[in-house]
Amino acid sequence: MLASLSIIGGGWSVPAAANGNCSASGGTAMVTMNVSRALSTTDNVAGTTFESAIPSVSAQMGPCAVTPTSTNSPSTPLSEVYTATSPLQSAGGWLQFSQDLDIQLDIGSSAYAPSGAGWIVPFENKTGTGKVQAGNATSSSLPPSYGNAGSVTFRLKRAIAGQVVLPMAEVATLWGCVPDDGKCLPGGTPVYRYMLAGTLTMPASCSINAGTTIAVDFGSMSTDDFNAPGQVAKGATRPVRVPVQCNGGVQGDANLTVSFTATPSAQDGRVIRTSNPDLGILLSAGSNISDAANWVSPNTEVIPLKLDGSGAANMTLYAAPVRVGQKPQAGTFDGVAVIKLSIP
Repeated sequence: MLASLSIIGGGWSVPAAANGNCSASGGTAMVTMNVSRALSTTDNVAGTTFESAIPSVSAQMGPCAVTPTSTNSPSTPLSEVYTATSPLQSAGGWLQFSQDLDIQLDIGSSAYAPSGAGWIVPFENKTGTGKVQAGNATSSSLPPSYGNAGSVTFRLKRAIAGQVVLPMAEVATLWGCVPDDGKCLPGGTPVYRYMLAGTLTMPASCSINAGTTIAVDFGSMSTDDFNAPGQVAKGATRPVRVPVQCNGGVQGDANLTVSFTATPSAQDGRVIRTSNPDLGILLSAGSNISDAANWVSPNTEVIPLKLDGSGAANMTLYAAPVRVGQKPQAGTFDGVAVIKLSIP
């Protein structure tokens, strides 16, 4: 399954002249996060979380907008203040990234640590540790104290099937200021933009009959039961039950296909060759074995199979020995077919 996502970054256009907003020296720094993760069956449940470090990217901010303090008291130290915005919807500390995934972005950590520093996007007016003389803030480049490290935590909203592709999308923007009033409005040129892309993969697998061989015993028959080519021995038809169970990598109600790989009889390609050259084994999708329209030819026929919502299904086919050559000689015979399950 592929899930695509297109997000257009948003922002505010706010006059910054009196608010100490800092521009980004050399342009806004882009922090690109590419996350690829294969989930185990036990991890692939709603509510599962996993974490990744935000790559460290250097940036410089400044000069910053002139404020009354920087004009009247240029030697007075001003604190760095940060505000982070996101184009994603926020709920309960999580950003709604897609129908499969929520994220939580902590960009306040000075060094990566699982506990983070609590600067969870979005936030506003977070005071950093750095201070700068008001006069210098109008002309100097400042290394931002925050924004170049941290963590992104992912939370599954539901189990995924197959692979979910997350196209590159903007998830957050960080703005830096040295204001008089402790407020940093999003305006001017942001210091950092944060982009996220990746893939989540749930390896798909299904088992047939719990991985064990399905054996069919036709019992004893008489050679007189095969008086003409194409004749099926009376009372020799057997049901073949094919139980299927798929894991979380496959949608619980997925449409699958079943086919059979076998060596066909030289006389009739619709039946499976056996150790007796005059006998073959035919498979039928219906219990009326004499109706050739229901026969399932090896290597060519495909049978649709729909899972029941829990990843399980039970298919019943019918098998019977059939004469394909001369009247068969008495003795034992056997044939082999491999069941193939295809997952879309």
